[in-house]
Amino acid sequence: MLPGIKSITHIYMRTNYSAANALGKSCTFFFRQTRTFLVVIILVIGNMLLSGLFHLIPQGGMIFHPIYFFTLFGAYKYGLKAGILTAVLSPVVSYLLTGMPSVDILLIILTKSCLLALAASYGAKCSMNISLLTFVFIVLFYQMAGVFIEWGTSGNILLAFRHLYLAIPGMIFHIFGVYGMLKLITKYRF
Repeated sequence: MLPGIKSITHIYMRTNYSAANALGKSCTFFFRQTRTFLVVIILVIGNMLLSGLFHLIPQGGMIFHPIYFFTLFGAYKYGLKAGILTAVLSPVVSYLLTGMPSVDILLIILTKSCLLALAASYGAKCSMNISLLTFVFIVLFYQMAGVFIEWGTSGNILLAFRHLYLAIPGMIFHIFGVYGMLKLITKYRF
């Protein structure tokens, strides 16, 4: 055994701190860690509960896009792997349990979720702190990518931009909601 290394699993169990660590002690988890899956399960449950809450409002899903909220939070706070797991599992588990989102938009939601996770984890690495402007760029990136994805799948650019227009309150909710949550977490060191 090498000095300083208790076992081979000790190598895999180390926490790899990301650039976003400067403010919130956020860390990127390896897949092998149990806490990664616990965090992802909590994020998926959060996405599902938030979706259920906002779907009580007429067209609440189309307006607020609640299925993306904890994906944005998780990818920014915990890194790409936790973000991708949340991005994929949230819509799939929601579909399996509730039948929503419908099959015809499930692929679009999965694609947008994964792009959001990529953008959020990259934004966390690049910004080195929690910045409102970073969240604006992240949310605009995944929403504009969603316009092109929806245009490509439906062939109707007006419908894609109509959905973007409807999602403006949701974009504001994501930007200020996740920003506020991260600021609270760093302030009170949860």
